[in-house]
Amino acid sequence: MQAAKSMAIRFLRTPLGKRLLAAQPLQADGLALQALAGGVHSPAAETIAGADYETIAVSVSSSGVVDLALNRPRKLNAINMAVWNDLADAFRRIDNDPNARCVVLRGEGRHFCTGMDLNVFSQMTALSYQETCDARKREMLRKFILRFQEIISMPEKCRVPVIAAVHGH
Repeated sequence: MQAAKSMAIRFLRTPLGKRLLAAQPLQADGLALQALAGGVHSPAAETIAGADYETIAVSVSSSGVVDLALNRPRKLNAINMAVWNDLADAFRRIDNDPNARCVVLRGEGRHFCTGMDLNVFSQMTALSYQETCDARKREMLRKFILRFQEIISMPEKCRVPVIAAVHGH
């Protein structure tokens, strides 16, 4: 874990990493423009600094490097519903934060992440049993999958570079 984080920090010291950190957000009449998303937000929008989460740990350096760590080491950072929700909120805040320059995504403990927590599947099954119509069950499953895909794509769509510091098996 420490080695992966060190590699990410070494990358940020390379000429390309320095260029990424030096990039300034576009400004127009006090509004920061999100270059990739094409949206506009006010400077008072929620930022990632100071955000508090149940399943991820976040810190922001003075140079704008966001250290985002999956923080369920006892469960080998398996992704449960709380992780999905925390990641969605964190990447939304990072996207809206004009001070964020890059993200280092890593996992606490022995492993980066072991994938989906099996309890998510049992929760989805329990919800589907509440619905009696087969078509509505399938639509509910479709909505879950679309939401999971939206969240898992957030690092790719983030307006700043995201470096995954993967370690473990």
